[in-house]
Amino acid sequence: MADVKTKEVVKRGNPFKKVWKKICRFFKELTLELKKVTWPNKKQVVDNTSSVLLFCVLVGAIIWASDFLLETLIKLVYNLI
Repeated sequence: MADVKTKEVVKRGNPFKKVWKKICRFFKELTLELKKVTWPNKKQVVDNTSSVLLFCVLVGAIIWASDFLLETLIKLVYNLI
């Protein structure tokens, strides 16, 4: 009976080795994919970052202005009641 169990373990292999092989394969494929990426140059990064920051400031200003106007409107309505 013990021989049957040991043979089954040998047939299945070491699960840690299988996991390690999958991890190694993942990182090999990762490096291959990263070599295919076309990375932006410094000018593109600066341009994109500045446009995102400008857009964030504009959206923040719009939200602030609408909040201020609605707050003022609500205060006027409550003063009339």
